[in-house]
Amino acid sequence: MSKFQLQILTPDKILYSNHTEFIKLPGAEGEVGVLANHAPVVVMLKEGEIEVKEAGRVQKFAIKRGIFRFLNNHGTCLILE
Repeated sequence: MSKFQLQILTPDKILYSNHTEFIKLPGAEGEVGVLANHAPVVVMLKEGEIEVKEAGRVQKFAIKRGIFRFLNNHGTCLILE
């Protein structure tokens, strides 16, 4: 499965920085899933859980709110914990 670069950042630390296969996000208008080579997108995030799938493992991150941007096969989540 193809991968993309993903960073999950808070104002004071990096929660995740690696290549990943899939991310599921709690979008303000509904759940959003992103795979490699997805079209460019910006998503407002609501309170919930981010799920990151890498090498068959799933990591979860609880968030309050934030924003996600995907451009040129690079995803960035800016999170307010």
